[in-house]
Order: sequence, then structure tokens, then C-alpha cells
Amino acid sequence: MITHTLSPQSADYASFPGSARSLSYYLLCGQDYRQQQENLTPDDFKEFREKEGKSFVELCLKLLKQWENLDDCLQSSILELQFPKYLSASAAVALLKVPLDGLKNCLSQLNEFIQKQGALTSTDISKIAQLFHIKPKRYLILGEVASNNDWEFTVKKLKLKDPEQIKNLKEQAQTLATVEVLTDHIVQASDLLGYDIAKLLPKPKKQFTQKDLDLATEQLTRENVTLKLEKEALSKQIQFLKIQSTPKLTTEPQIEILEQSETTESVDTLEKQSTLEQLNDDEVLNKEDLSPSSPLPPFIPGMTVKVQNTNQIGKIKRKSSSGWIVKLQNGLSKIFQPEQLDVISHPSQKKNSPPKFKGFGLSPHPA
Repeated sequence: MITHTLSPQSADYASFPGSARSLSYYLLCGQDYRQQQENLTPDDFKEFREKEGKSFVELCLKLLKQWENLDDCLQSSILELQFPKYLSASAAVALLKVPLDGLKNCLSQLNEFIQKQGALTSTDISKIAQLFHIKPKRYLILGEVASNNDWEFTVKKLKLKDPEQIKNLKEQAQTLATVEVLTDHIVQASDLLGYDIAKLLPKPKKQFTQKDLDLATEQLTRENVTLKLEKEALSKQIQFLKIQSTPKLTTEPQIEILEQSETTESVDTLEKQSTLEQLNDDEVLNKEDLSPSSPLPPFIPGMTVKVQNTNQIGKIKRKSSSGWIVKLQNGLSKIFQPEQLDVISHPSQKKNSPPKFKGFGLSPHPA
């Protein structure tokens, strides 16, 4: 049986123990796909890749490349790990994506987890491995000793494809440094060689001027005014809808609200001012009473009435030029038209008080 510590050049992946979807399964697939890539023309391999699944083929080729970059000791340590029976592709990628200088610590953490929990899952492997991943560098942090990652970032950002360019940049940075090359020296050397150092540094934070603040304030004020106008328009629309939904009377007479009780001054004043009018109205009413062809008067003072389409009840006080004055139960006096009122009861008359008749003092009953 072939051991697991064979070098990538001589390793026979077909001899690796494991079942479908184990780490060895992905490596076997990667080996097969690479062989197909070498034997087939680009167009044939493209067709083969589409048939097998483009993403899976690329994943296996990537895993195989990462595996072959490991030394024998790391390969052996990985294969000795107690993987789950089914290892997800994302977990395998996460594990082999760990940088070489952090892979040993990652494997140590995984073994400790197994001792405590008893078994690993693909999710456990992914979470622990991601703790050792190097986050993509977005800019150089000044004042730090330049690392390989800093140099790789610089070469990538400045698009230095010529090895001579990279060599000149490193020599220039070393010349500027007294002992160790710092990230500051990389930036200075890049600037001296005419490269755009803005690509290596964080983007400066925008400094707001007074003009910017004034514009922002003006915009906010304009938005507040617009919001206020919209709110007022909405309020008017709601009020209009409320009015439209209120039940309407068949007629719309003018209603004068006398917001006062029976004992208030304004009612007394109104009574005094209309004394003559009341006398004239009573006289006309009495004449109508004597007329045999005219119907009985619809309302008389003291009569209990109900306002149509409402729950308001009151008593007739007297008639005015605008209509009948009614004192409601809530103490307010209002003027209504006859067609707005329904008679509930007539006023009680005193006993043995015969009705008065004008004329010659004759009795109402003929002798």
C-alpha cells in the first residue's frame, strides 16, 4: 500500500483511501481533468468541461494545484485528519486555501476540535479554516515591515509584469531603507520610479467645505417644505372626504347656531329685539287659526320636536324671520326650517282655560 507522504510528482491518487466526495475524490477528479486538458485540443477540452460541469472541473483543478504546492509533511498531516464521510467542495477549498505559514496551526485547531467534539463536519472545517485566511489587502498600511503579501499587492496594483521592473522597485526600496524595508519605503520607491502611488494607499476621506454644508442644508430645507405641503394637501383631502361621507339633508337651509343657554344675555336680547316681530307673527298665526280653510299651524311654542336625521330633541320657543327657534336638550338654541322638524308632543294646556277668540266676545259654543 502506498503511503500518504509521497511527493506530488510521484503520488498515485488512485491509491488514496476514501469514498465519493472525500478529499481524495476531488484530487482524483482533478488529476483526470488535467490529463484531459493536456491530451485534448482547447475546443475539445472546452466541450468536455461543459459536459462534466464547468464549475466542478475548475474547482478540482484548483484543488489539485493547491495540493501539489504542499510539501510531503503537510500532505501527510492533512490526510491523517479525520474528515467526515462526505466532504463538501467548499470545505475542501477553504482548507487548502489556508496559507502555508498558517496551515499547521489550522490543522492543530481541527484536531483539538475533534478531541472535544468527537467528529468534524464540513461546516466545522470551513469555519475553522476561514479563521486563517488572509483577507484581501486593499491598501498598504504605512509603518509596517514589508511582507511578501505587501510586495505581491504592490506588484498586482501597479501591474508590474516584467521581472526587471519588480527587481528595480525592490532595489530602490532597499536603498531608501536603513535596516528593514518598510511599507513606507515601497511607496517612496514607487513614487520615485513614476508609478501611481494612489493605488497603494487608502482613499482619502472627503473633506466637506462650508459650501457643501450650505448646499446640504438648503436641500434639507427644501425637502422639509415639500413634505409640509404634501402633509397639508393630504389633510385637506381627508377633510373633504369626511364632508362628502356625512349624510346630507334633502334641503340645505341656513342654520344659525346660538351657542348659549336659555338664560344667556344674547337670547334675551334677541327676544327683546324681536318682540314686535313675534306679536305680528302671533297675530298672523291667530288669523290663520280662525280661517276654516287653512290647516292647523305646524308648530306652536312649547311643542316638543325632533330634528330630522339626528338624535337632537328640543322645544319650540318661537318663530323668527329665519325659521323656528328651538331650545335643544344640550342648552343650545338653534334656528330650523319646518321641514327639518318632526313633532313629538304638543304642549300641555291649563285646565278650565278656554281658548281665546277675537271678535264680539261670543262663546265658542252657540247657545
